[in-house]
Formats: sequence, structure tokens, C-alpha cells
Amino acid sequence: MAKITFIIGLCGSGKTHYSEVLRQKTGTKIFEGIGKDIRGNTKWSEIISHLKAGEDCIIEEMNFCSQDPRDEIIKYILENAPETKIKWVCFENDLESANWNVRLRTNKGDIDGHLKINEQLHRSYTHQLGAEIIPITRIESR
Repeated sequence: MAKITFIIGLCGSGKTHYSEVLRQKTGTKIFEGIGKDIRGNTKWSEIISHLKAGEDCIIEEMNFCSQDPRDEIIKYILENAPETKIKWVCFENDLESANWNVRLRTNKGDIDGHLKINEQLHRSYTHQLGAEIIPITRIESR
């Protein structure tokens, strides 16, 4: 039985780092920034193919911070790969710490854009029931 692990959180929460650590431990393929829209998105059909083949997947995506897109994707996965185990890893909804990291990280650009995204996501972000909740670790200041 394949497992799909969703890693969600604000920009700067640590999703990329957490996903990479998990990939190094397990060899699981990471799908990053694929969006919540299922229709017309070839990445979702690729993910379903992996799951049907018994291969685990990691989804790193901020667009599942609210419940409606999570409900839709859970339904889609269970309709198309019904044996799949779904795990949710949610970073805390800590706007101050996430924005701190956005300002200090060196691996991504568009600071202002990510701060705007966080301002919007922060208001509607909820944790999935039964999710593993992870605190945001602040990057040390330079």
C-alpha cells in the first residue's frame, strides 16, 4: 500500500527542508508546488500512477492550507488510488516566524510576494484533523 504525505504550511515554514530530509531517509519522490487544481494538471495523474504502482509520494504544497482543497484532493486520491494511506504534516500557523524565515532564507527569491501570500494564507489556514503539527524553526539571523 502506497502512502502520500502532504506537507503544508506558510511560505518560510520549513516545508522544503522537511520534505528533503524525508526524501533522504525514504527515497520518496517529492512533488512541489503542484497546485490544488486537479483538472488539467498532469502532475496529479503522475502522482496517481506512482500511488497505484505502490510508490510513496511527498506533496509539498501551500495551497492545501484550507479545508476545502484538502477535502477535494482526499476524495480524488481515494477514488483513483483507493488503497493509498494519506498522511498530513502541518507546520504551525505562525505568521511571525514564517515571515522571519522568508526575509532571511537564501534559497528562494520574491520576498515581498511570499510575504503577501503568507498574509492571505494565514487567515484561512487550518490544520487537517489528525495531522502531525510541527513548530516553525526560525533561521538564525545573519
